[in-house]
Amino acid sequence: MDFKRSPVSLDRIDLSDDTFRITTNDDLTELALSISAIGLLQPPTVIVNQDGYIPVCGFRRIAALATLGRENVTVQALPADHPPLDTACLAISDNSSQRPLNVIEQSRAYRLLQDRTLSSDWQRVARSVGLPDSDQARKRIMPVAGMPDPLQRGILEGSIALPVALQISRFDVDSAAVLVSFFRQIHTGLNVQRELLDLMGEIALRDDISISQLLRQSGVSAIMENPSAPTPQKVRQVRQRMKILRYPERSRVEDRYHQALRSLKLDPRVQLLPPKDFEGKSYRLTLTVESRRQLEALQREIEKILKAADLLPE
Repeated sequence: MDFKRSPVSLDRIDLSDDTFRITTNDDLTELALSISAIGLLQPPTVIVNQDGYIPVCGFRRIAALATLGRENVTVQALPADHPPLDTACLAISDNSSQRPLNVIEQSRAYRLLQDRTLSSDWQRVARSVGLPDSDQARKRIMPVAGMPDPLQRGILEGSIALPVALQISRFDVDSAAVLVSFFRQIHTGLNVQRELLDLMGEIALRDDISISQLLRQSGVSAIMENPSAPTPQKVRQVRQRMKILRYPERSRVEDRYHQALRSLKLDPRVQLLPPKDFEGKSYRLTLTVESRRQLEALQREIEKILKAADLLPE
């Protein structure tokens, strides 16, 4: 590698230039303590530009030195005409060799390679720097680095699953911001996230309202602002509210069914389960018994079900 190692002034290194930044870790506390105690073990790598230097590897090392009040740092400097692809690969490998890259770091790496690699050669280059080399992975991960910062933070903290983040990114800016704030509050799993996002999107489209209006008018905002309710309870209430708004007739049928079932006051050993989402035709009747005598006693419960006009279709 065509390095020139030399001391340079920190103010000549442009830390605002994120061209080659891969890491998402901005915490400098432990690194600064380490440098203060034992010094800088690995010099940062920079590339020469017209006004000084652009960081290639060691963004956090340079920033940590600045917080310690250092004025100079020994760097490995690449010439301005260093091959762009080699520079990009160096930046990526410096990170991927230390730890598995998270999805945002992978996205930054793909974007760095995108304009510096021939389309026919990208898989070989991706493998060489430790990136997934499938087209599917690249197309799925590539957009992440261009998402708004709050959405990226939601992905990093695990409150927004990647498939849901990709869907949110297709909404208008205001709606996406509202959705990001909502999902970062509830911290639920992928399936529930998908369900809620689909319901909200369908209701907003049908009623020609914004996501913000939907959450406010539906009472979801009030549910989320209730300080006394635990998060799982809030999620249940929001799901129920969204289902009622999306499928009002089905919700009315479901309410009538459960009211009729409760009014029978059936023995707990008798369970009548409706079709999932009331979309099928098959009901399941379950009897739990330990003897013939118990089974005979439950015949009266079955008679109650047969006489209940609102419970089962003819």
